[in-house]
Amino acid sequence: MHMRHGECKTPGGKLVAVNVTVDEDGTIKSCHISGDFFIEPDVTTSTRFAGAPTSGGEASEALIHDLEQALVRGGSLQSVLDAHSDCRLIGTDASAIETAFLRAISSELT
Repeated sequence: MHMRHGECKTPGGKLVAVNVTVDEDGTIKSCHISGDFFIEPDVTTSTRFAGAPTSGGEASEALIHDLEQALVRGGSLQSVLDAHSDCRLIGTDASAIETAFLRAISSELT
């Protein structure tokens, strides 16, 4: 397994980084999104599991998890953001996360 790293400074915003784990064949196994951006949950509209409100931390963690899974599977980050209408990214956006991911998978760091 190899770790690759990519970053993107969101224009007018914050830094986002993506670490990607790939196997010997270059197949993406997992990724981790980090940075100095924020996720603002709207706990008043956040409903999961039979309408019970989730905590802000749970909603934020769920959003990051789903964004990471979308990157690994080649899915649409905007679709993930749309599905998590109870949260909003502050200081970054789907485009910057995708750019950081693309930089990571094209890097040669191990």
